[in-house]
Amino acid sequence: MLSRIDLVSKYKSLLIENINKIESKNVIEIMNLLEKTAKEKKTIYIFGNGGSSTTALHMQNDFNIGVSNNVDYG
Repeated sequence: MLSRIDLVSKYKSLLIENINKIESKNVIEIMNLLEKTAKEKKTIYIFGNGGSSTTALHMQNDFNIGVSNNVDYG
């Protein structure tokens, strides 16, 4: 059985490993699509089922608070 420090270290390593697999150009493409949709005053639907609905809710809140502060809706 792993110690708590080993569990945390392993978890952090897995997160970093998976984050490093994300292509920056793909993230930028998504950001551009979200920004374009917001500027055109269109609707962005975020949804989930069961426990995923909580993830969707958090994503929506993060989007509204963090990302939308940096968008000029002109």
